[in-house]
Amino acid sequence: MVTFETIEKAAYAAVEQPFEKVIQDQSSWHNFWRELHSSKSSTKPLPTVDFRENLVIGVGVGNKSSGGYSVEIQEINIEGGVLLVKYLEEQPGANCFTTQALTQPYQLIKVKKFKLPVKFNRKTGVNNC
Repeated sequence: MVTFETIEKAAYAAVEQPFEKVIQDQSSWHNFWRELHSSKSSTKPLPTVDFRENLVIGVGVGNKSSGGYSVEIQEINIEGGVLLVKYLEEQPGANCFTTQALTQPYQLIKVKKFKLPVKFNRKTGVNNC
């Protein structure tokens, strides 16, 4: 199992489409961070990432009609010559109380750079609160 560090995990973003992102350089990181936070009145400072040693991986579920949705990178492994990112996307169960606002859950992580292609494995589930 490959260790990683969460940079940010949140429920609101300016990116409305689902994404599975691998960022390998400072310019791409800067641009994606600005895009992700462009709907907020003030953009958070860009977290520092040493791209000589690390890369950023992000997953987001896009626009959802209420709160209660989430996404979480559960583990990263090297399997079959690829860096495999396994993540879980959950939706709220029928009995959950949720906010009635659009949400765009996402998670960004920092992981050691490997000279391997990155592949994503998405699982879905229901959180029954």
